[in-house]
Amino acid sequence: MGNSKIDIRTDTQLEESILGCLLKDVKGLENERVAKLNPSDFKYDSHQFLFETITELYYSGNAVDTVTVVNRLKEIGKIKRDDVAYWVDGLITDNLILKSNLPTYAEKLIGFTKYNNLIKLTEDVRLGKIDINELLKTAELERQKEYPQSDSGNAEMLRNLFESDIKYDHDISVWKMWDGVYWQPDRKNQVYDFATKVARKRQEQSLTLSDSSDKKKLFNFGVKSEDIHKITSMLKRATALEGIATISKDWDVNPLKFQCSNGVLILYPFRTYGTKRVNLIRETFG
Repeated sequence: MGNSKIDIRTDTQLEESILGCLLKDVKGLENERVAKLNPSDFKYDSHQFLFETITELYYSGNAVDTVTVVNRLKEIGKIKRDDVAYWVDGLITDNLILKSNLPTYAEKLIGFTKYNNLIKLTEDVRLGKIDINELLKTAELERQKEYPQSDSGNAEMLRNLFESDIKYDHDISVWKMWDGVYWQPDRKNQVYDFATKVARKRQEQSLTLSDSSDKKKLFNFGVKSEDIHKITSMLKRATALEGIATISKDWDVNPLKFQCSNGVLILYPFRTYGTKRVNLIRETFG
């Protein structure tokens, strides 16, 4: 089994959301979390070329707008498509997102890169291409960067694992869930299931630690995190985190954009496309 068949994580929508944010406001690159992004974090060639173009223009002191970016892309000729201008514009109009979430999006994409690199290393060990000590060294370095064993640490893990599935609206004090078509109130308290998964994830992670003392400490913390009071504290802390926290004005921003059961309809300029959870649309029609 070669690398082409192993479980590599990719997310087209996540990559498009990051690029859309930067096209809308390139100053997002000034955030220290966003600044850690590399072209190689993007798994699609067109996205890599676009990210390289945006950063090159910005760091060289040039304007970064759709016209400048499109002209530069045409100049270098790396993106082989006739509708470059339409595609670049669509990254903004089709990804109506919160710019404040850009750091969270960046961290998630970088997390995919770390995971994919580890998976590839594991496969290389299995094939005998590298020594297992290389894998253990890399894994140990990543574990040192894990979340703090606290309610806040659990909340951060909840955000990074499930922010594409849950949001919290502070103006009406309601959790919202993505149901595959649009965002709806969490009437069944499913958010508690997501919080429980975080506690179980802590327990699973403890089994990978080599030090018996650290293993026991993390496992016990994970078990304790399933306590209803710890779950409640985790969720309360998570409501204030980027990527989960919203207010009413963040929802249904475009009055000409409607969520239908089979996609999104934009009345002007008229176009349709598939459902996207980053749109933050609360109702569906038809």
